[in-house]
Amino acid sequence: MIPTTGERLVWAQGDGSDLQVHDFGFAQVAGLVCWENYMPLARYTLNARGAEVHVAPTWDRGGPWVASMQHIAKEGRCYVVGCAPRMELSDIPDSMPYKQDYLASAGTEFHPGGSVIVDPDGKIIAGPLPTQRRGLSNSRSTSGGPSRIAVSARHGRSLCSTRRI
Repeated sequence: MIPTTGERLVWAQGDGSDLQVHDFGFAQVAGLVCWENYMPLARYTLNARGAEVHVAPTWDRGGPWVASMQHIAKEGRCYVVGCAPRMELSDIPDSMPYKQDYLASAGTEFHPGGSVIVDPDGKIIAGPLPTQRRGLSNSRSTSGGPSRIAVSARHGRSLCSTRRI
């Protein structure tokens, strides 16, 4: 694993052996941060360890990122929650010195967001939410019935009965 951009200020290269999948009772949950999601062997490690929900927080956004979330879901036969926060200039305290120096020309909105939930077939079941200040939830099902995520969480069942691996 190779850290990207500013992450290199804190993290060093690693072999991925400490990547973990966590049992939350209703699902096996794992995740990668930002551009780690573009590293196939990191994704493979989590898939091989049984991830059913993959969480992907990022600063990235737009069509290519959403397409990546769909690919990761289809590849791993898991749900993917892509978390891309929307940020406005007003979200940064005025006391931060770089706000005026570096962000004054950014306008009021400098990151549109774009959080999304994708099912194991690569279908978007919630979002993406660009330029909206509201939460993301899966209130619909691709089959017309109740959301599989909500049903699984409510009844304590595994999310992905169609897993390969």
